[in-house]
Amino acid sequence: MRQLLSIVMFAALFVSVSTAQDVVMNKDCPFMSKPSKKEFFVDTPKGRVYLCCKGCIKKASADLEATYAKAYPETKKVGNTNCPVSDSKLEGKGTTVVFKGHEVNVCCKDCGKKFADKGDEYLKKATEKPAKKDDKPADKPKSDG
Repeated sequence: MRQLLSIVMFAALFVSVSTAQDVVMNKDCPFMSKPSKKEFFVDTPKGRVYLCCKGCIKKASADLEATYAKAYPETKKVGNTNCPVSDSKLEGKGTTVVFKGHEVNVCCKDCGKKFADKGDEYLKKATEKPAKKDDKPADKPKSDG
């Protein structure tokens, strides 16, 4: 029973660690220049801004736009060619969404709205490099039967 409990606890820890790595965080608190912590944050229209302590939450909440600008002073163009929400080819059409310091291309306003709901997931998808056509998956070993 103990072994089973240990396995379950390890699996839960593994899942929480692996999902935490998928979250894009600003490295430093925009007010104190100390490392940001996952548990202290404010949500802005352009994404979550992480802070160093409880005291900075009040400062950040006073002006969300200025807080975002301090946390993400530069916006990087992702340059994705497929919409990360619908997976459709963009081919020069669509619009952009700014999220956590990244400008991401989406195919339409509806996808822009959906992007806001799962921003970290879609940002990760937009920044992944697509596989080249000549990249072949590794051959699977043949089984005897």
